[in-house]
Formats: sequence, C-alpha cells, structure tokens
Amino acid sequence: MGKFRLIRSWFLAPAGNETKLVEGLASNADAFVLDLSQAQAVNAEEARRAAANFLRQNHSSPMVFYIMTHASGSDLLQGDLEALVPFEPAGIVLPHADGGSDLQQLDVMISVQEALAGLPVGRTKIVALTGDHAGVAFSAGSYRAKSQRLEALGWWADRAAGNIGVNRLHESNGRLAAPLEAVRTLTLLGASTAGVGAIDTPSAAMDIEHFRVECDSARGDGFAGKIAISAEQAAVINTVFAA
Repeated sequence: MGKFRLIRSWFLAPAGNETKLVEGLASNADAFVLDLSQAQAVNAEEARRAAANFLRQNHSSPMVFYIMTHASGSDLLQGDLEALVPFEPAGIVLPHADGGSDLQQLDVMISVQEALAGLPVGRTKIVALTGDHAGVAFSAGSYRAKSQRLEALGWWADRAAGNIGVNRLHESNGRLAAPLEAVRTLTLLGASTAGVGAIDTPSAAMDIEHFRVECDSARGDGFAGKIAISAEQAAVINTVFAA
C-alpha cells in the first residue's frame, strides 16, 4: 500500500468539459481528477486526447493530477492507460473496483505502461472507488497488501444507488438511505483495513451550508477528504478537513 498524500479535496471534471477544466485549475483543490469513465467507446479516443492535451499543457502546474479511467471489466481501460500514463499523472482512479484482484491487475497494467514510457515503475498511485456498487459488501477487506500503489479507497453515492437499485439517496430525515449508509461504512472500514485514506462521495448539494454539514460529518467519521464538483465545494472541503 502507498502512503496517502493527505489530499483533502479532489476536484472532479469530465476530461472534455473545458469550463470545468478551467474552473478546476483556478480552484484551490489539492488534486484534480480528469474523468474518462463516462466516455462511451465512440468518443473515448476524443476524451483521451483532451486529457492528454490538458496534462501536457499543465505539466508545470503545482496541481496534482489523477485520471479516472474506465473500470477493470471495460475493454476501454487498456487504451486509457496507454494514452495517459506517459503524461505522468500522479495516479489512476479506478471506478467500480471489485476487490484486491482488480487492484493487482491494474498494478500490472500500469507497470507495463510505465516501463514502455521510460518512467520509474511504481510511481503512479491508485485510488480505488470501491463504494460505487454492491460488491463492496464482499470485497471491502480484500485490498490490504495487494499493491504498494494503493493510496486511498473512495465511494460514490449516486453510482452506488444506481447499481444497487436504490431509488432515493436520502431518507425523509435527511440521513442517507440505509443501503448507502452501509456502503459508506464499508468503504471506511476497507480503507482502515488497507491502511490508506478514505475519500467521501461527491455531492450535488446546491446549498453550501448543507455541503459543509456533509463535510463535517465525513471528517468526524474518519474520512480523509472528499470529492468536489465545484471550486466552492473544494474551498469548503479544504477548510473542514484542515489539519
């Protein structure tokens, strides 16, 4: 497992969304995640080119860049790694991670691309989104000692709800729906077992004070950081998760 970089805010933006790319660079987020995971096969190459150009243009930026690739079971993952690892992102964010075997497989795939690019093997870290599907109930404890690259585990409420079949994110009292609360807890426990940080879900909360409450709760429960979808959210995360 790798040492967590103490990243509080992870600004997430689609690789082809110029507005969000500009916003992310101007934000004070600790890390910037370029998302390829939603690109379909017909536009995957375009998304990769956009991400590669962005990394090339901002190579000297103090921002820490990560790439969210397609999932392990996708035919598009190999192409994502071939296109982006040579541009030296700090790490790969793997969605829909389904256990330690996925982590080991990705480790090997990254090693090949690092070697082909003449990069030190092992430099590229991995963040596994374990909590975006029901499988976390069976795999949360399987990430321990599977890869020195592992930097953090995270979860995603919207995706988990869709994959599990939950038709609401919150109960009437504002608490997470019970299945999602379980996913959140298992992500925390899995990260603790693996000895890495846990990253809390992105939130669509429009009210910034409500978002602040979410951040307070996440930090209190043991999360090391949270995914942001706006510069305003990133600023709140940095404040709440400040050491």
